[in-house]
Amino acid sequence: LMAPDEYNQKKEAYELEIRKYLELAIPLMVKARELAPEDANVLYALESFYARLGKKEALKEVQDRMRELGIIE
Repeated sequence: LMAPDEYNQKKEAYELEIRKYLELAIPLMVKARELAPEDANVLYALESFYARLGKKEALKEVQDRMRELGIIE
């Protein structure tokens, strides 16, 4: 495990790396959504990715769809 001080020193670099991978994952999850538009796991993943990346419009659209399907209230 990494000590908290060491993590804090590397946090920005880790966050950039995470964002890069989330951006790469989004097109794959969008394709998964096309193939399984009612799959809650796909929608939850997209919701998480969009929230983490601050993509508010895309996040709202996914959450609206989740509400339509009764996945969230």
